[in-house]
Amino acid sequence: MPSPKKNEKKPVLTTAPSHRPAPAEALALVQDEIDQLGPDDVMTIRVDVSRAVSTALGAWGRIRAFRPLIAAELPGFALAPVDNLEVYALAALHAHLSTMGELGDNAVKSLIEEAAPLRENLLVGADALAHRGLLDAAHLAEIRSGQGHLDTAQDLIALGAVFDSAWPSIAQRTAVDRAEVDRATVLGTELLAALGQREQLAGTVHGKGLRARAFTLFVRAYDACQRAIAYLRWDEGDADQIAPSLFKVRRRAGKKGGVIEEPGAPDPVPTGASGTGVPGNGEGTTPLPPAVAVG
Repeated sequence: MPSPKKNEKKPVLTTAPSHRPAPAEALALVQDEIDQLGPDDVMTIRVDVSRAVSTALGAWGRIRAFRPLIAAELPGFALAPVDNLEVYALAALHAHLSTMGELGDNAVKSLIEEAAPLRENLLVGADALAHRGLLDAAHLAEIRSGQGHLDTAQDLIALGAVFDSAWPSIAQRTAVDRAEVDRATVLGTELLAALGQREQLAGTVHGKGLRARAFTLFVRAYDACQRAIAYLRWDEGDADQIAPSLFKVRRRAGKKGGVIEEPGAPDPVPTGASGTGVPGNGEGTTPLPPAVAVG
């Protein structure tokens, strides 16, 4: 990972929204920061953006749990990347999907086949919580009334927001997994784009240049979070399980004996005893000294 730069501009966005923003809203929130990036600041995208966003959203809950410790142990660390990682991730997803070409029928079918059971699982879990008065039954009934693939996409986004906003109070009372909540937001947005609803993803998107800029902000925020976790969990050796690399790849056999590389899925977080090895993050990072500011 790149080392901290003393002359780095501080992020404009300093306070996380009180709710999970829609991807379009997230992009609008970081637009000023996007505009501040110079040509030499912009990264080349070499990963599957949707997978990277899914990895980051899955890791964000684990990273947030360390926020008090980051503030205490790294007093020079800017907390905006930790607070707003979700916003940066969703902004990158929105910019990415808005510049995609039309997907083939098989790709759309694959999204629909994943979306339908995920929607149903979330609704079943939500109904149980609503029965106990923990979620708004009327809002859930409105979501359930939707029909068709477009409604499925919008329902997933809505359900992701419903579960996310209530998660602190329902996490120990539901069979729904946090990964399902995060996947609902990403998958719903992917399906919305795949179905050709470009007006739903319209707004401030101006092509691949913005896609790369939004992705750059997202990776910078995640990189800062990784470095903080690497410092705090150096002795335990589990930093890459708390905040796995966005660039880690797995290999699988391709046609005619070839090898295909794909972004790897997040590693499961172990419970109980910690390891004793040096934590890796896919980039060969060393821990930060407490006084170094990141951001």
